[in-house]
Amino acid sequence: MPDSLKTTPMSEAFAIIPARGGSKGIHRKNLQAVGGVPLIQRTIKAAQESHYIKRVIVSTDDKEIKNLSDQCGAIAIERPNDLATDTASSESAILHAISELSAEKPLEPIVVFLQCTSPFTTGQDIDKVIAALDDTDINSAFAASAWHGFLWAKDGSGLNHN
Repeated sequence: MPDSLKTTPMSEAFAIIPARGGSKGIHRKNLQAVGGVPLIQRTIKAAQESHYIKRVIVSTDDKEIKNLSDQCGAIAIERPNDLATDTASSESAILHAISELSAEKPLEPIVVFLQCTSPFTTGQDIDKVIAALDDTDINSAFAASAWHGFLWAKDGSGLNHN
């Protein structure tokens, strides 16, 4: 392992992957395959390839996702029904998982929130972000990609364009 990726107690992490069984847009989205591998499995594998992540947690309300997560070596936490709706936030699922985990034993100091809908994230990507957190001026990181779609109001007028 390169010196820049040597783990210290402060750089140890655990990953939480929220993965509901339902989806408004794509039926059973988190079980859909990309390149022959289900999205949940790809995300678990990326977390496991990180040098920093010690535990991979999947928050789910779905038996099939739970079983696949278990087979892949992740720890599945049952998400309550009220946190598994289309309107429930990912953050609420993360807070629930943290609460459940912290009742068992002390948590690693870094939590990594991974989404199944980012199927090309690698363990190396995760390690680069966590390594950056060793800088005393940085205490969090967020990754996003630009979206250039149009938003429309109910009356048909453009919200982010003329």
